[in-house]
Amino acid sequence: MATQTKQPGSQVPKFIVVYLRIIAGITFGLGLSLIFWPSQMVELFFSSGMSDSEFFVRMLGSTLVGYASLNALASYRPVRHSVDVAIWANLITLLLASLISITYVDLFDNLAWLMISQHLVFAAGFFVCVYKLKK
Repeated sequence: MATQTKQPGSQVPKFIVVYLRIIAGITFGLGLSLIFWPSQMVELFFSSGMSDSEFFVRMLGSTLVGYASLNALASYRPVRHSVDVAIWANLITLLLASLISITYVDLFDNLAWLMISQHLVFAAGFFVCVYKLKK
C-alpha cells in the first residue's frame, strides 16, 4: 500500500514513512543521550574515559537530533522529493559512519560490534527504502 502525496503521480510507500519515523525516534533518543550524558555514552565504547571529547560527543548528539528532525519532517509530509533527500542523506551518512567505525575498530574497548552493526542495519533499511522508491 502507498501513501498518497500532494504531487500528482507521486507516491511514497508506507514502509518508508514508518521507517523514517522509527529512525527519527531512535536517532532523537540517541542524540539526546549524547547531549546530556556524553561521558557515560563514550564509556560504553571506550574505557579510557575520553573526557576531553565531551564537546565533540555533544556536537554529534546535536547532529543526530538534526537528522531525527529531518526524518520526522520527511515522514510527516511525505512528498517524494523530501523523502528522497532524507533517504539519501541518511544512507550516505550511515555508510560513511560504517566505514569509519570499521577502520577504527581497534580503538574500541567495548561494544564495537554494536556501533558497526547499528550503522549497517540502519543503512540496509535505507537501501530497502531506495529500492521501494525506485519501483
